[in-house]
Amino acid sequence: AILNHGFPPDIGGGETQAYITAITLQKHGHDVHVFTGKGARKLKFPLKVTYLEHFKQFEKGEEGPKYFVKELKDALFREEKFDIIYCSNFSALQAIGYMRDLISAKIVFTFHCVPAEEQKKVIGHFNDWELEKSFVHNVLMATRPEMTICPSVFFQGWAKEFGLQEGDTRVIYNSVILDNFASKVSEQMR
Repeated sequence: AILNHGFPPDIGGGETQAYITAITLQKHGHDVHVFTGKGARKLKFPLKVTYLEHFKQFEKGEEGPKYFVKELKDALFREEKFDIIYCSNFSALQAIGYMRDLISAKIVFTFHCVPAEEQKKVIGHFNDWELEKSFVHNVLMATRPEMTICPSVFFQGWAKEFGLQEGDTRVIYNSVILDNFASKVSEQMR
């Protein structure tokens, strides 16, 4: 299972990492099921996708966990039993944390929130640096992902800062789907 609020990606970053993971796993014979936000673009590549009504609002911090967590639980447990649940963003990991004791699957998380002390944000919910750090630490400790993927050594350093052990993290650099760029710069890059 892959949880990502905006799937497929528009340009790059964490959503592209989730997309490439999904299509690569499927091409190698694995069953892949993506859970994403309602209104996401339809895929050209055939994947099993479930669109969740409240995912995008939960991701943006516009809505609390009440509706989305129940919606996600119902969707996950309605489907086949998953070996791995890949949380491609922090909100997905937070939601899984509310039901962690119900899940036997291994949890994989991509840590690509950009901590910015001067802006007092990690994920941008509180506008209070200490509260943001505490919140991220507590979500990570509550879910205890079996593996955290960091898109650079910079992010791996922050993952350790928030309490993850080095053996629980791997650096895997993000990639970009160039065809999704709609600019003259992208034409020059090809």
